[in-house]
Amino acid sequence: MLISYLPYQDLWVVIILWSLYYYGDYCFTVFNSKNYPPVLGRHFVHKGSFEIDTRLQDDIDNGRWFSLAFLRSWIITCMGFLMFWWLSGLGNFPQLFQWYSGLLFLLFGVSYLRHFRNFSSYKFYNKGDIIGKVEYTESYDLTQSAWELIGFSLFYLLISVILGSWFFFGGFVSSIFLATNHRKMAKKASANKKILT
Repeated sequence: MLISYLPYQDLWVVIILWSLYYYGDYCFTVFNSKNYPPVLGRHFVHKGSFEIDTRLQDDIDNGRWFSLAFLRSWIITCMGFLMFWWLSGLGNFPQLFQWYSGLLFLLFGVSYLRHFRNFSSYKFYNKGDIIGKVEYTESYDLTQSAWELIGFSLFYLLISVILGSWFFFGGFVSSIFLATNHRKMAKKASANKKILT
């Protein structure tokens, strides 16, 4: 990926790319939250928020294209770029900046895959190829997310080892961390016998 070869001096290029990438993910989530219920909702019932991140759930569920919670998160991630850029220069270790870039870009790559999967599904479900209705519990959704993230984390780790890439190693770290978090959330939801409402 281009981003993995950018030197740490190209800070503002990376921040601009990240801003577009991050907001694009937010917009796709809002779009899917509006289009999922009338299309896929006929067959797959998620009784709760379309968004897993509790900080963004209210804005996503209400179809807001601008979110203060998102803005706060964006500022924090950009401050992270600034901090790791500074540390990379201080220690003459540009791989640190590449690691942080991979931490974010590759993690949200998984999210983009899910968006495109939803997009490609709409036309098939409209044809009547799916019959019946399935209701997902919160525990199931989170467990599936965790396993999917584990799969990506192992792939990122493999590429990291083969290429000696700190960028892909960052993707491994963030994906495995979020997978662990979702697994814990799934266990908690299962223990409480919560169903998405």
